[in-house]
Amino acid sequence: MLGIAISLFIFNIFFLIIFYLKLQKRFSGKTEIENAEKQVYKLISDITFHTEQSITILEDKLNETNSIIAELNKRILLAKNEEEKRKQAEEILKNIISPQNSNSSSKTKTKKQSTSASPKRKKTEEKKEIKNLEMFPSETSEPIKIYTKQILSSPNRNVLQESSFREQIIEMARKGLSVELIAEKVPLPIGEIELIVSMNV
Repeated sequence: MLGIAISLFIFNIFFLIIFYLKLQKRFSGKTEIENAEKQVYKLISDITFHTEQSITILEDKLNETNSIIAELNKRILLAKNEEEKRKQAEEILKNIISPQNSNSSSKTKTKKQSTSASPKRKKTEEKKEIKNLEMFPSETSEPIKIYTKQILSSPNRNVLQESSFREQIIEMARKGLSVELIAEKVPLPIGEIELIVSMNV
């Protein structure tokens, strides 16, 4: 009996030592520090992952905004170029129309002067011929014939307008203006303008 009691006592002491060592390992400061370090590393890795994701999202958004800004700048430049072209076209038309108006006004003045002066000239010529005949009568009694110059009728205004419009269309097309812009400036249909441009440019 004494031997059994001693053996049980020794066995219990051995188990107590093992249990103590296990508890020491589990609840020691070193293990707690290791667990804390693991948690910290895990948190740091999660934070870095989320920050990288947010950075990539921000970069994508920045690229999108930059592309939108570049597209807007292109459209603004195109609008400015179109505005400059229109201004140039208006200036060209003004330069073309102003000398034509001055020429037409001068032509009308000269025509009026010629028409007003032509009957006077006719009368003076007739009077001169009659005086010459009275001063130098002819031997034969023939009827007196008075020759007057025929005044040519002026060409039709519509034909002049069409020819001036054609010249304007050809000049604007050679300077690089589109058919739509020419149609805005010249009172002719687009089909006729395209035909004139295709035949002459």
